[in-house]
Amino acid sequence: PAHGAGSSCGRAMSSKTASTIGFERRFNAALRAGDVDAFVQQLMTGLPPKPANFDRIIAKNRAQALPSSGDPQPLSAAQARAAIDKGAAVLDVRSPEEYGAAHLPGAINVWIESPQFAARAGMFLPADTPVVLVPGGPTDLVRAAQGLARIGMDDVAGYLQWGMADWRSHGMPVAIGGPSPLRRPLAVKIDNAPTARPHYGLSQADIVMELLVEGFITRLAAYFHSQDPGTIGAVRSVRFSDRYTTPMVRGSLIFSGASQLMEALVREDIANGAYVGVSPQLGQGSTFYRTNVDGRIIPHNLFTSSQALREATASVGGGGLVDVPRWDFLASSNHAEASGGFNGSIAANRLLIPYRLDARVRYEYDAGSRTYSRFQSASNALNYQREVDGSNGQAIAARNIVIINTDIWATDVRDDAGGAASLDMRLTGVGKASIFRDGLRQDGTWSRASYTDPFVFTNFYNQKMYLSPGQTWIHILPADWDVPSS
Repeated sequence: PAHGAGSSCGRAMSSKTASTIGFERRFNAALRAGDVDAFVQQLMTGLPPKPANFDRIIAKNRAQALPSSGDPQPLSAAQARAAIDKGAAVLDVRSPEEYGAAHLPGAINVWIESPQFAARAGMFLPADTPVVLVPGGPTDLVRAAQGLARIGMDDVAGYLQWGMADWRSHGMPVAIGGPSPLRRPLAVKIDNAPTARPHYGLSQADIVMELLVEGFITRLAAYFHSQDPGTIGAVRSVRFSDRYTTPMVRGSLIFSGASQLMEALVREDIANGAYVGVSPQLGQGSTFYRTNVDGRIIPHNLFTSSQALREATASVGGGGLVDVPRWDFLASSNHAEASGGFNGSIAANRLLIPYRLDARVRYEYDAGSRTYSRFQSASNALNYQREVDGSNGQAIAARNIVIINTDIWATDVRDDAGGAASLDMRLTGVGKASIFRDGLRQDGTWSRASYTDPFVFTNFYNQKMYLSPGQTWIHILPADWDVPSS
């Protein structure tokens, strides 16, 4: 195909590089159109917003050709500072690690080696503004200038000739960056037994999945990408579902405990490059520690930290950069309620996840913060307690609650010491889904081609459903379970 996943020229483009006629007939909505008009309507409905730089590209393509301004000019630190003071934007094309170590305040970082460099730069750079480049070397400079020219950004004021060392030596201001978006996420299995609460570190997770395990109790899988909690726990054992979700974030699977079969399967996945793993069973026992905090006892008291996990991840070969597939998020948490596929949604300020009585979950929406508070029962008496992070006292405030209904079945595997049957589940294909966002509920479907792909959500108008930027909780439930809301 001419365009692939992530292209701004269309909607819901697949990351697949090959397919079959049978697969497309079953899952490609465009092929179900009955006539030309329906086909056009299906393709044109729910298109993502047009990037700001598209109008500039179109105007330049239609205009008379202008002579090239030539190669970017070298700028000293003082000259670069003068250009910035006059309103020039700074585009830092070095690696995320170099940018994070030190960069010019206000600089936009789009790595020259990142996919669709020019398109991404065009999304973030202000229109009709001179650009000062911060390259990592001469080759980066040439490629960056060519890429910008192809999207109509010809006004490159110059480049920082001697790099950050010269900038710092002249006493210019320097900013220290946050985590790299290309670092490997941590996929941590978290205990969710009543005696394992409160959880530690969850307020800083980007995504939390609540998954059914043996006995229809639940366990959490927390994905840490943008933040680094000082304390994470309690860490528990791996299950079938983790093998299906960790690859989609290119993660480091963090767990403690596994049956012989499950450990063998995880080791096979790691050998095949599906993800990397950190666990006492894999040889990284020193990464974890036990504590009696909150009066805990084994097995609900194994803790760690993001720093220890990242060091261990690097020691097993997972410290390099990874291209984490993007989920579909709106550009800002401040948006029209009906945007992002929420046309026809209904009000829902409260919802209930119908787990067994001592694990039942309730969410309540707060319109002021546009977030959901989480409450979970700890006994058959439905004594709901608000979810508060034990490490910092911060209450969980989720932007999105996602419900995925699918096939879940009992297996012959016994991961639990009590002998209860482990559960397996289908996490590819299609199924029923609901998304709660902005105090609204939108029902639709989920789809996922493979374990390395993220989930895609579509409403009943065949429009993609977008999430609001912020923490997302995902509940994977049996196909016949309903989630009541009001």
